[in-house]
Amino acid sequence: EEESWGFYDRADQVDSLLAFLNPQGARESLLYEQLSSRYMKVTANMRKRAQDLVKAERDQIAAAAARRSTRIATDLATRQVPFMVYRNCLRADTKTRVRR
Repeated sequence: EEESWGFYDRADQVDSLLAFLNPQGARESLLYEQLSSRYMKVTANMRKRAQDLVKAERDQIAAAAARRSTRIATDLATRQVPFMVYRNCLRADTKTRVRR
């Protein structure tokens, strides 16, 4: 389709584009100049993005391996919150007073 977009994610793809562009062409010369002047920055960012994707995948795999039951975690969290272990001592005292 003519209206679809794409992107390059490897330096060899950018190299192929630069080789394809005609630096003598009316429209292609501007793209060639701009891309040539920014080549190092563009390819460095491509490498960084690839490294970030690999790191994110490793982190996701490590997180999946370290998963635990949420029931155990919830149980421990409930025990540590003071208001969850509150007992109404006054109510027990009123029953004692009534019986006297």
